[in-house]
Amino acid sequence: MAYAKVIILSCVTLAAIYLAFTHHEEPNYYEVLGVSEGSSAKEIKRAYRKQAGRYRPDAAPDNEERREEYRKLSEAYEILGDPETRQAYDKRQLSWRSLEF
Repeated sequence: MAYAKVIILSCVTLAAIYLAFTHHEEPNYYEVLGVSEGSSAKEIKRAYRKQAGRYRPDAAPDNEERREEYRKLSEAYEILGDPETRQAYDKRQLSWRSLEF
């Protein structure tokens, strides 16, 4: 009886781990900015400025979609614009890809 409980608990734990890994929802910041993963810091900055100019929330203060897009762009640039956070992000993405079932 105790072995059956351990087996069931193990199966439930494995299912929870599987769901956690397969439902990882961190955005692809490279796609948000429209650049490749091998882009230089200068290319990332240029892409951010170009996109941010299109979606400036102060140009249309009542447009929630524009505000949300600008927020995503700013978040992507905050991560990819700094070499240390970009490196950590790239490592995290690589580890998530390698753990997918």
